[in-house]
Amino acid sequence: MKQTDPQYKLRLPQELKDQIEAAAKQSGRSMNAEIVARLQESLNPAPNIFINDHSGITALVSPRSQLTRLAGDLNSLQDQRNTLAVLLHATKSSGRSQEEVNKITAEIAVIDQDIATILSAMQKYTTRRSSDY
Repeated sequence: MKQTDPQYKLRLPQELKDQIEAAAKQSGRSMNAEIVARLQESLNPAPNIFINDHSGITALVSPRSQLTRLAGDLNSLQDQRNTLAVLLHATKSSGRSQEEVNKITAEIAVIDQDIATILSAMQKYTTRRSSDY
């Protein structure tokens, strides 16, 4: 935002001002930037999206650019995990060495951890705050 942008004096209840200050601090923005971001989001809402985790659970999430990126990462990891699960099954079925089975299992475990990390990061976008009600 530029200093030359129009200004508007705004009266707020103290409780709302305190909530905006706290939200701005948490997001690393000024109060003005926080208010502008929230107004832009409410006036230009993006469509809702559905995300499936590897267990088949579908969650409706409020999109943000970060959430969209996380969703893409999650889908990519799920594809990798599914490919490795098929490979693991084929490796076990063909009687290959336990070392190969262990290697694939370890790769799946790393991906599972990455999926859990992404789902945790996404949680902050799907948890409703009391100010959202």
